[in-house]
This record gives sequence, C-alpha cells and structure tokens, in this order.
Amino acid sequence: MISADLPVAAIRRCSRDAAFMSEVAAFYESLDKSVASHSPVCTNRGACCKFESYGHDLFVTSVELAYFLGQAESLGKAGQELLAPADRSFCPYQQGGSCVTRIQRPVGCRIYFCEDRSQHWQGELTESALGELAKIGEKFKLQYAYLEWTTALRKLADRVIDEPIADPTSAPVTLSIDSLRKRS
Repeated sequence: MISADLPVAAIRRCSRDAAFMSEVAAFYESLDKSVASHSPVCTNRGACCKFESYGHDLFVTSVELAYFLGQAESLGKAGQELLAPADRSFCPYQQGGSCVTRIQRPVGCRIYFCEDRSQHWQGELTESALGELAKIGEKFKLQYAYLEWTTALRKLADRVIDEPIADPTSAPVTLSIDSLRKRS
C-alpha cells in the first residue's frame, strides 16, 4: 500500500534508538547476503538513480527512512543537511555514478539490478524484505509508510536542491556486488 502520510516524529525517534538501528542493520546485512547469493552485476553506473530519465521510481518505507537518518548520525555526519531534490528527476546522494550513502541505502537500491538475469528473483525478495521491514516497524511502534523516495526526502529534508551534487555522467563501469561492498 502506498501511503502519503509520513510519521516524521516517529521516524526521527527511531533514528536515535540504538536497538532499532541495530535491528535494521542486521536485517540489511542478511538482505545483502541474499542479494549477493545471486551474483548480480551493475553495468549502468547509477543510471537508475536518474529516476525520471530512466523511467524508474524508488519507493521506501518509514523504517528505511529512520535508518537512513540514524546512520548518518552514527557515521559522524550529524549536523549535515538532509538533502532532497526539487522534483523526482534524480537521487541527491549519487555523485559521479556512485552512491555516497551506500551503507544506509534503501531496500530498492540494494535489490534492483537492471540486468535480465536478475529480474526473476527481485520481486519475491522485495516483497519478503518489505514484510520484514513492516515487522520491525511494528516492534518499534513506527507506523508503516511506503512512498516514493524523493517525495519522502522532501518531507524530511533540511534543504531542497535543484540539481545533483556532482555530474553523474561519467562512463559506465561494471561492478560486482563484492566491489560495491568494498566501496561502502
């Protein structure tokens, strides 16, 4: 179910809860292992992060948003502005074809690979992951919300920007899941 309501106060509360952050980190670690077991390969160097031109939407849950906020603080980025794009044309956290928030990236970013051989396993894994996120939200009394990434960022953002932080048009490279993990 897509939700327009975003429980901002509860998201901020959970982002400061160590038990919540630990549980989501463990969930993401398990999810990353599941994804890696399929040996997906990224060849488009972030083209999917240019949502409008790629014809792609990224949806996130309230649990993912809370983790995204909390992880920034735990990485010593407290006080940094939370950025949001003025529209849904791009992810503000992609720079030069690379994600600068890999450790806290949402489920859709972790699971989605555009290569044909990855298409058969992504849907089932996504549905399972969303179910697990809903359970985590229930446990920590965080209302489930599911909405488009850039819309969610605008509801939480400290600053809205009109263009990507850096030009993400560098030449495509092939990255394996292992090389992506090393870059995190």
